[in-house]
Amino acid sequence: MQTDYSHNILSSTISEQTIFSALPRNDQSARALLEQAKKIIRMQASRIEELNRIATTDELTNINNRRGFIQTFERELDRAGREKKGGMKRLKGGLLIMIDLDNFKGINDTHGHACGDAALKLVAQTLKMDIRKMDVAGRLGGDEFVVLFTNTTKKESMDRVQRLIRTLNNLSFIWEGHEIPVRASIGVREYHPGDKTGRIFSAADKALYSDKARNSGPYEREVSHA
Repeated sequence: MQTDYSHNILSSTISEQTIFSALPRNDQSARALLEQAKKIIRMQASRIEELNRIATTDELTNINNRRGFIQTFERELDRAGREKKGGMKRLKGGLLIMIDLDNFKGINDTHGHACGDAALKLVAQTLKMDIRKMDVAGRLGGDEFVVLFTNTTKKESMDRVQRLIRTLNNLSFIWEGHEIPVRASIGVREYHPGDKTGRIFSAADKALYSDKARNSGPYEREVSHA
């Protein structure tokens, strides 16, 4: 999605194209200068898009960072709100899913931070492979991850959520000859048109820590949701 900056630059490009077409065809010098200016504008637009990608991507895991995820979530809430105002019949919100690694501190303390980083990368890769193209995964910081299931309902998606938590709790990797298991808790909050970002995050976070408090293992559990 284009940033406001790149949109303005591309608009400038369109203006330059209009001017270009209005120039006398025999004014080669002016035409050459304008062509050079257009090239610079395209380079600037590309650079701004790249800077925006860097600013919204988690460097370690290559998924959305907190800023990138919240921007995406706010756009999603805006979409749902516009559909509500437009009176669309198939009106849906989605699910916000917060994930916290239960044994991350133990991994770091026992095997070191490089091993902890490997665990974070494994979780991020698993999330990217598990979700649909229309869904979004992000890392909020530390061992906290978040997933957005868009254009769906709790009833439609809880089987997918249960599969996700089972998958996460069956992850493991080999580190210096040791098998390192990954364990995670999860909290789910359904959102609807008109909901606010902060309220949804707060409810999902509350459900997450309720799940952590009663977590009895990777198999005998139900997902907490608000």
